[in-house]
Amino acid sequence: MWPKQRDKIRIIMSHIERHTLLMRNGVRLEHIREEHEARLRALDHFERTERSHRRQEYNAIREAISPRTYEEDLYRIHGRICEGTGKWLLRDAMFLKWLKETEKPAKLIWLQGIPGAGKFITSRASFLRYLADMTYREDFSFQYCCR
Repeated sequence: MWPKQRDKIRIIMSHIERHTLLMRNGVRLEHIREEHEARLRALDHFERTERSHRRQEYNAIREAISPRTYEEDLYRIHGRICEGTGKWLLRDAMFLKWLKETEKPAKLIWLQGIPGAGKFITSRASFLRYLADMTYREDFSFQYCCR
């Protein structure tokens, strides 16, 4: 608690010193009121600043521990997909065979390549087309990792 209150205590000490000087130099009531108002403004500013720092710290921690969502990226990228993108994958014999396999309880496809090679756009366009053509809806998950 002490390190958090240290700045507040320093402000109060500086005000006490100013009040002491005023008292020694023939203070009038209006000076005391002015100093009191100045102290209240300084403390109010300090408390607002402290709240702002705590809010920033909280937001930084929340951002650090929250799972990253890619929805904005997905919508932005989806808007850039050109007509015909990914159709080659839907015509690929190995891919079509993989799609039609029914004996496996779960299917997994892993696309790997250098950044910017088009893995995401190709797979997204292909799977969106695949999902649109499906007559029987299966459980489906699309995972994208960029880290």
